[in-house]
This record gives sequence, structure tokens and C-alpha cells, in this order.
Amino acid sequence: MIVENFYDYIRTKASLFLKLGCERYRRDDAFGRPDEQMEREYGALLEEGCRQVMEYAGLSPEAPFTGLGIEGFYLLMELFHYQVIGQRIHSMTGNYILDEMVARHRITNMSMKLYNQVSGIKV
Repeated sequence: MIVENFYDYIRTKASLFLKLGCERYRRDDAFGRPDEQMEREYGALLEEGCRQVMEYAGLSPEAPFTGLGIEGFYLLMELFHYQVIGQRIHSMTGNYILDEMVARHRITNMSMKLYNQVSGIKV
């Protein structure tokens, strides 16, 4: 699943982001991500998302991304040059929804399927 999802690519990007920090990462990024507004408003959320990527979060419904919300997930994908092209509810239980997300890389067109748990929603 890791190889077919091209997950090592985003793990490498996440590792660099955590090592370099927002400003230096942005200087070396082809798309200048994260931009300054994104950094100001969502820097801590991006760091959390990158930490979760380093732990292989999102690859399965049993180990989804957590605490990012919908917007945070989209911003994390943008940081890695991915665009979300599909979203569906995988399951709903208690106070969260588990979304199955399909994202495509803007340059290579490689796609990956990831899972994002959205909490605080009454179902």
C-alpha cells in the first residue's frame, strides 16, 4: 500500500518540512509552499500533519489522519503539491466521520487514497 500510494514521496516532504521549518522549506519548494498566510494561520496544523505522515497515518481506515479536520487535510495535501480530486464518507460512528480521500499530484498525476477522521460532528 505504501508503494502503490506513492506515500514515501510525502514522507520525504514531511521530513524536510519538520527539519527545515516553514520559511526555509518555502524557499526550496517549487510552488513556494507553504505561503506566508498559510504558515501564519496553519503552521502548527501542518506540523502536526507532517508528524502524522512520519507515522504512516492515513493509509488505512484503521490508522487515519486525526485532528486535521477537512481544511487541514486539504492544506496538508497542498503542501505536498497534491489536489484532492475525490472525497466520500467511508464510515460514520459516534462523533466522527471517516472520509476516504483521493488526491492527485499536480505534476506527476500520481494518485493516492488516504483516510481522514473528522471529529466533532454529530451523526
